[in-house]
Amino acid sequence: MEKDLKISFKLLIIILIVFLSGLTFLYIINILSKGEILHTYASALPTVILFLLTLFLILYIIIFNVITKPLKKIIEVAREIINGNPKKRVHTFPNDEIGELARTVNKMADCFIKSGSELEKKVTERTKELSSKNKVLEKIKEETLKIIRNIEETETDLEYEKDKMKAILYGMGDGVFVIDKNLKIIIFNSAAEKISGFSEKEILGKKYNEALKFTLEENPTKEEDTFIENIIQNKKEQSTHKDLLITKSGKTINVSNNASAIKDKENKIIGCVVVFRDITKEQQIDRAKTEFVSLASHQLRTPLSSINWYAEMLLAGDAGKLNKEQKQFINEIYAGNQRMVALVNALLNVSRLELGTFMIDPTSIDLKKMAQSVIKELEPGIKEKKLKITSLFDKKLKKINLDSGLTRMIFQNLLSNAIKYTPNKGSVKLTIKEEKKNVLISVSDTGFGIPKDQQDKIFTKLFRASNVREKNTEGTGLGLYIIKSIVENSNGNIYFKSEEKKGTTFFVSLPLSGMQKKFGEKKIA
Repeated sequence: MEKDLKISFKLLIIILIVFLSGLTFLYIINILSKGEILHTYASALPTVILFLLTLFLILYIIIFNVITKPLKKIIEVAREIINGNPKKRVHTFPNDEIGELARTVNKMADCFIKSGSELEKKVTERTKELSSKNKVLEKIKEETLKIIRNIEETETDLEYEKDKMKAILYGMGDGVFVIDKNLKIIIFNSAAEKISGFSEKEILGKKYNEALKFTLEENPTKEEDTFIENIIQNKKEQSTHKDLLITKSGKTINVSNNASAIKDKENKIIGCVVVFRDITKEQQIDRAKTEFVSLASHQLRTPLSSINWYAEMLLAGDAGKLNKEQKQFINEIYAGNQRMVALVNALLNVSRLELGTFMIDPTSIDLKKMAQSVIKELEPGIKEKKLKITSLFDKKLKKINLDSGLTRMIFQNLLSNAIKYTPNKGSVKLTIKEEKKNVLISVSDTGFGIPKDQQDKIFTKLFRASNVREKNTEGTGLGLYIIKSIVENSNGNIYFKSEEKKGTTFFVSLPLSGMQKKFGEKKIA
């Protein structure tokens, strides 16, 4: 009400100002007209004043009812809306500008309610979303903390494992170096420093072949690091070699190398670890042993030859006729001497192979004829055991440049072993076929077979499997070692497949290019 009076008072003042302005205007006109106008209207002045007051009251009532009161209601509703009561409305309003204002205020309130509802909905949804995200964030936080703890524990474990590995590597007596896929050395232990003469600082980060020079024993000028290349190129999982190593000082030493692949989780080659050791002293000792065996064998050959000669003379009756018992004793002496001669010859062959003093003299060989010749030599044993011999030769088989003595020894050893270790009425099969670059010789039997736990020793010196030792079969245990050395010196390969009590098949692969000529003191006997 106080505000309405303020508005009416302001309107009254405006009307009075207008009225006084009119009187002032009349007064000025009167002066200018020398009082004639004022004198004329003096008698009518009370009537004019009364009219003006009545006009003022009418204007006031109109302004209050038509303008002020509706505006007040609109203002009250607007204030209610502003103060958080959007349901408040202006219920009565004229069809004029003030009415339009009232309708606008009501529409604004409706929009406010609608916006508020939508906003509340969005806020609710956003709150739920944020709550869900907060839960996810909390979970992520927990998982992250777990990962951080695991990483810290893993780092601790890795540091421990790294220190342990370092302690093992640096405590080893063998030289060890590790290279990455770019052939750069990343680990070089103290034994490797001692053997090579290079310090760890000098060699780390360099490609291994920039410092470590491995060469062939038979050709020291030719570098030989294929045992590492084969690993990096994924041709082999593991490779073992005996080579020469040129040290920092230029000295050449004999080393035994073993290279193994390092793979990641995806089974990809990421590096290579090489273990090597100085075997100079070992080779000197082995050489001394071999030389002793060679010397002893040579010394034994003379008396054994004499015994053999005299035994043959006695059996031939050169010293008089022998009775049955004497002949039996001489036959035993002769057979025992023959075994001794065979053993001495085998020992001499081993010593020549190991010393590298044997010669290779290749000539054009017909493998089919040579194989048939060896089979004919072994016919007494075949007939005695009633064995079935099958031969299968490739029709396209060509002559090859091979050493006749060495090649014959391969056939003799494989066929005699097959006959020796096959029970009566068994079978032996010989196959020779030509491949792209090699000729493949295979000898199969239905014999005793090789026990699985002893197969890795079959090519070692003086080894004989336990199941054949029980059968009291003759043998020196050197034959397979000798032919393996012969085959490998000819750039060939020898391997086998065997199952105990079912039989064995030996395979020998020789290059069609033949054997390379080699000068030496003696041929393999």
